[in-house]
Amino acid sequence: MFDCHMHTHLSGDSQAHLDEMCQAALQKGIGTLCITEHVDIGHPDKEILFLCEPYREREQIERAREQFPQMTILWGLEVGYMPATIAQTRLYAQRYGLDYLLYSVHVAGGWDCYDKEYYEGLTRRQAYLRYLDAVYDSLLAWDGFDCMGHLGYIAKCAPYADPALRLGDYREAVEAILQRLVEMGKGLEINTSSFPKTGGPMPEADILRRYREMGGEIATIGSDAHAPEAVGQYFRQALALAEAAGFERLCYFKGHEPVFEPIEKMAAALR
Repeated sequence: MFDCHMHTHLSGDSQAHLDEMCQAALQKGIGTLCITEHVDIGHPDKEILFLCEPYREREQIERAREQFPQMTILWGLEVGYMPATIAQTRLYAQRYGLDYLLYSVHVAGGWDCYDKEYYEGLTRRQAYLRYLDAVYDSLLAWDGFDCMGHLGYIAKCAPYADPALRLGDYREAVEAILQRLVEMGKGLEINTSSFPKTGGPMPEADILRRYREMGGEIATIGSDAHAPEAVGQYFRQALALAEAAGFERLCYFKGHEPVFEPIEKMAAALR
């Protein structure tokens, strides 16, 4: 069993230490972790620096590998898209011998979707379409990643009673993104951090099913944990949704190559 998305104190928005994350993972039956610290060059937040130092990340991973020899601990980055800095981002991400590059969109229209200012003066539809347009633009700007991260991130942050981003509401925009991913041969992350807010993963189950119908074969799973208690959160529910969407296996990445495991085996490992 694996968890392919998590952050430690090196990300800027977490206070967790990697040894704590590893201990939490083992308690839940998870033996493979990919650490994906933030790289958001030019992020508008003035208080938090979403830019890790990859060599410090590698050093803490090497220490954790010595401390937890029974685990597989992989080196990744979560790379954020912003049009003004994508050239720098590409160069930054290609400098290191990583296992995994997760590509995410947090910022659209100059604001992170987490910030209330993002929604000012916009209808719900305008806010969601602006986010989806940014995701599509990100796929035109770079192809050097492995998986698209938390498609539907805006739903985790939006100030609406029912914030879920569903296929039926934005079909044309969502299907354009999925088609682009399939054509590029890129994967889609099943991110479970939205369960407390929306009751489902990012992307929602209907989008995950549509990705599979359109020929998508590469999917991974990540908790997006920023604290030990969030490692592997809602994985059993997410695995059931992935299976219902038509997936028989999910993967993690090692040296940018997918390593697949049957969902049945993954579910059996969870505690």
